[in-house]
Amino acid sequence: MKRVLKGTMVSLVLGLTLFSRGVDVKAEDNVKRFVTPDDVIEIPADYFTDLQDVEEIVLGENVSEVYARAFDNCPNVKKLVINKNCDEIEEYALSGLTGLESIEVEKGNEEFIVKDNALFTKSMKTLIAYPRMCKKNKTFTVPEKTKQIFDTAFTNNAYIKKMIIKGDARDGQFWYCEKYACRGMKSLTTVIFKSKQIKHQLGFRDCKKLKKVVLANGTKTIKQRQFAGCKNLVSLNFPRSIKTAYENSFDGCKKLKISKRIKTIGKKNRFIIIDEMDEKELIAYTGIKKAVVKVPDGVGRINGAFEDNKYIKKIILPDSVKEIWAFSFQNLKNLKVVEYSKNVKFVEDCAFVNCPKYKIVKRKK
Repeated sequence: MKRVLKGTMVSLVLGLTLFSRGVDVKAEDNVKRFVTPDDVIEIPADYFTDLQDVEEIVLGENVSEVYARAFDNCPNVKKLVINKNCDEIEEYALSGLTGLESIEVEKGNEEFIVKDNALFTKSMKTLIAYPRMCKKNKTFTVPEKTKQIFDTAFTNNAYIKKMIIKGDARDGQFWYCEKYACRGMKSLTTVIFKSKQIKHQLGFRDCKKLKKVVLANGTKTIKQRQFAGCKNLVSLNFPRSIKTAYENSFDGCKKLKISKRIKTIGKKNRFIIIDEMDEKELIAYTGIKKAVVKVPDGVGRINGAFEDNKYIKKIILPDSVKEIWAFSFQNLKNLKVVEYSKNVKFVEDCAFVNCPKYKIVKRKK
């Protein structure tokens, strides 16, 4: 059973690694600044949970790693200080700091750096996080060196109005998960890509004030849901290099006129299936109003295909399916049954995120 001591932490030593089990700072403590104790070397998931009054968190000098979901529902934390010895921060580690205004990295840290108020790896190849409530940048430029932007890095950002992407940066740490580092940016009106997006384009889903997008020459496709939910998008240049887009690339973009020369993938076949790593991979389903969905035979992998569908109640997978990857059924609030055979050998832990009603039925031959 998890014990939590007011204003302190509980630890468990396993071998040579010390894992902290949680910290609880009550409102009556009136704690505004919290420094992790010296014996804490790793910050696991849910270490900081529901901190309603703490405004600044300092990672103690011995903290070396911060795991995903380390901060859960900490809306009033305005400042995070990362010590000089921290050398690993996982994707989603800072996603719960929804009121963050600034990030500071202590001098001497060899892994991380803050530039233009954003937290990067020292090489600048990865952008880890940008404080959601930072008011200092109306325009933000993603450097050419940056190749990946962690999922949720700019999610629901309140103040950035214009983004310029200089290089071929992608959403998220892992290419095989459909992610949206820039989802729901509240003030964003303009996005400019300075170089062609080759494979893993940045998505700007649900950026409701977005009006103008400029794609670079050489970009060949627009990824699924890349601008879905951008209801005020009226201008997108469609360079001559663009050949294809997915049917759901512009879901909800009622003001946008799509070039007639663009071939729409998935317009007739509601299952969008690609060949990936010697397997037929289902990456999207666009038949949004069916309660029961039966996936076609031959599909070997499910990858993010049914995200955010509010109609599906039952999904039947064929015997050919062997793998179900991360976020494949994310936010299916009405999903009750997923049926598949014993041939499924791999299901990622986060495949069913925010699916409160579902159960798995393993089909017998």
